[in-house]
Amino acid sequence: MSGLVENSVVDEFDKEVSKNLGFRLKAYQRAVAEELVRVLDRERFVVVSMPTGSGKTVLEMFVAFYARRLSARKILVLEPTRFLCDQMYRVWVRVFGDSVAREYEGVCNGFLEKPIVVSTPQTACKCVEEHNIVFDAVVVDEVHHAFGGKYYAELLSSSVDGFVVGFTALLPSARLDRLSENVLRVLGRPYILAYDFKALGELDPTYTPPKAIADLFDAEMDGVESHVYDLLFRGVVEGLPQTVKFLEITLARYGVKAFCESCQRAVAGGKIEAHPAVGMLCNGERLSHKTRVLAEVLSSYGVGFGGVSPAIVFTSRKATAYEFRDAIVEKLGLPPSRVEVLTSDMDRKERLKLIDRVKRGEVDVVISTIVGEEGVDLPEANLLVMSDVPRSPLRFYQRLGRLIRLSSPHKIKYLVVTLTPKTREYYDLEEALLNLHREGVDVSYILSEFESKTATARVAEIVKEMSSAYGISTVPYPLIVLNTYINDPPSYLATVAAKHPEVLDNIKKALEGLGIKPKLGTEKEIAEAIKILTLYHMARITQHAKRALHTLEKLVSKGAFTRELDKAVLEGKLLYIYDIESMGSLIADLLLTLYRYCRKRGQKYCKTKEPRLDRKNLLRLYARYFPATEAPNVYKMLEKIRGENKSSCALIVPRGYNPKNNVLTARMRIITEINDVKMNIAIYINYHNIKKFEEKLFEQLIEPNLDAIACKALEKLEEQLELFRE
Repeated sequence: MSGLVENSVVDEFDKEVSKNLGFRLKAYQRAVAEELVRVLDRERFVVVSMPTGSGKTVLEMFVAFYARRLSARKILVLEPTRFLCDQMYRVWVRVFGDSVAREYEGVCNGFLEKPIVVSTPQTACKCVEEHNIVFDAVVVDEVHHAFGGKYYAELLSSSVDGFVVGFTALLPSARLDRLSENVLRVLGRPYILAYDFKALGELDPTYTPPKAIADLFDAEMDGVESHVYDLLFRGVVEGLPQTVKFLEITLARYGVKAFCESCQRAVAGGKIEAHPAVGMLCNGERLSHKTRVLAEVLSSYGVGFGGVSPAIVFTSRKATAYEFRDAIVEKLGLPPSRVEVLTSDMDRKERLKLIDRVKRGEVDVVISTIVGEEGVDLPEANLLVMSDVPRSPLRFYQRLGRLIRLSSPHKIKYLVVTLTPKTREYYDLEEALLNLHREGVDVSYILSEFESKTATARVAEIVKEMSSAYGISTVPYPLIVLNTYINDPPSYLATVAAKHPEVLDNIKKALEGLGIKPKLGTEKEIAEAIKILTLYHMARITQHAKRALHTLEKLVSKGAFTRELDKAVLEGKLLYIYDIESMGSLIADLLLTLYRYCRKRGQKYCKTKEPRLDRKNLLRLYARYFPATEAPNVYKMLEKIRGENKSSCALIVPRGYNPKNNVLTARMRIITEINDVKMNIAIYINYHNIKKFEEKLFEQLIEPNLDAIACKALEKLEEQLELFRE
């Protein structure tokens, strides 16, 4: 294509940008756009490497603009996260108007209705498969994710009829080797257009580089570490809840040495009970996951061997700092004199001596605890490693100040954050990214599959692993958090209540307020009282009832783990049904009570005052969880049960959905006749963490689940009446 045509299409795009976004293309952006036109005349797969802050988004839109000039009918824009989909869509729609759509919730409307779609690779794969869509052009933002990414490989190898252009701030050579063989066969090796800071400066002297480039390394736990973490996370380790939570966070953030140090103190102080798995972890000789990943970071950047130097490593725990030092010397082979630890153990004179040595280039790595964050004039680092992310914004900025200083604005620095995937530590990343971006740090490279690395993802993984280990399709909540089955939740609650006199006192006063004189001398009597409070809304309106139930719910809830479990359901990673056996028993007891009431009064027809099973934390005891991917198998299981029952046992209908609280209420109406007594009972049952009401979910999961429960209740009622006859 001639230079005249290149200039023409770039000029046209420049006018669109000026009209819709209010600025003109910079000189280096024009140069890159013109080069893209020349290269796309002969190449199908192009990767553009440019630093953040250089306007990659504008150039991505230019590729789509150029593709439309070439009569492209379908253009896909891939973003690695939903957050970036939203962010990019807001810009793209200003330039392309109604021609652009965004899809990342598994919905395919935009793919069918619009010529340009901004989407995640997961949703794009689903829609391509369902509707046999082929794209004339694909623009891939943060294209480094495509090298080794399963969904990217599926898309790029099977649904592209034109060209693919990817953009990234950094594409290490190791990533290039991870490109799928299928993609290589279809598109060939990518043609690389690499523009570093120097090249952009030569194209445009007004270009200003970022202050630093950030990267993220995952600190993966090994099998033993992960097992202990899961026991703490699920609340299986017995002890004070706040202590168990502290130890869980300590293991994830600081590693084995710091964890074992804290754990020994907690056991000695009677705050937690000793656990054999914890003993196995602490008695073994191993490098912690945080230490293993630090060694990987320092090796990758060549610290001490002609690469980036000096490096400052921050950790909040002394035990971790000394573990780091020993591992760097032993595993990386750095001389002990070139690896130093800065802690409060040093006096002022020793600190000043260390700082002078670093400034003279005699030290390659400084490992610092909190003492190095302020009050100590640490020299400027070329590489800063945060092995944990401080929750305090002040501490975060104090650390960052060791990397970004006004004294060297044109020197590119590197920041590495190490986080433990599938733990709550990953939630610290969101605030950190925002703070880094504000300071002019390039964070684009670490927006990697964030959602798959949170604690919620670990919850889903735990359920999947337990399902496989126990050979069950659905995993009961009590098995997850208590490591045991609970066949009769009211009896379990009675056992808990019996240990807390204040709960029993509130139960007693609540029932007395209803004119009932309860006997609470045995756990069976307590269980019957709890059933009344659980089922009948009117029994719960007094303050005594509210206090009793609130305390019980708090005692059986596992805090943070339970919240992550809720998130996993809300995000669609997990689904659940209610246990047919235990909930069937509860409703059978309710029917038996109604039957006795009718017989006692000689009535032939009885109704009850609409009992409700609606309290979230108590309903958990009946819940059985399973991965969303296993939903078809659970549907089949429920259908099989329905077939065995031969006919429906109840009329199940949805009675309301509350989008604010994500609660779906279903009504189960059972009409049955036993010994000339006809009973009509309607029970309202809540399903929590339902993101939106879907007919399919109700028909395939909730309705057959509740019908199976109703059939089981009638079966158990017959069994109980048979016992009375005998």
